[in-house]
Amino acid sequence: MNTPKHIPTIDSLEALNELMTSLLKEQGVIGRWEQLEGATEGGPLPGGVPKLSGIVLTEDGRVFCYWLDWDPDKTAPDGTKGWYTLGENRTHVGGSFFEEVLPGSESYPKPHDTAFLAAKRKLGLPMTEEELNILRAYWKGHKGMTEELRL
Repeated sequence: MNTPKHIPTIDSLEALNELMTSLLKEQGVIGRWEQLEGATEGGPLPGGVPKLSGIVLTEDGRVFCYWLDWDPDKTAPDGTKGWYTLGENRTHVGGSFFEEVLPGSESYPKPHDTAFLAAKRKLGLPMTEEELNILRAYWKGHKGMTEELRL
């Protein structure tokens, strides 16, 4: 796929996170977020961006699922045609590819999900003692964890 001239090259995790932050902001999700899970869904998009699906937790405690893709008809920030999307205009049997995942739904992170708990901790969200104990037990066996996430 040829990269349109107005597309930046996304060649680092930092650049990908900046793109995700801008796309989340387009959808009204303002502030910090943490990736909970993600999967590559095919070949790269323009600019070397991987086609991804995943779930994020926001600093206000909301959970969203997304499908990072390319929309040739979406207007880019510079006014040209063709830009990235989180799937807000695509639907599947269960709903939109970008939507809030509500507590209690099947897709909402489980209470013992260590990625969810680590993201809550990193974002400074309230945690119960039980949640902290789950993380302590998990991290006890993972010496490579960064100091900022250790309890």
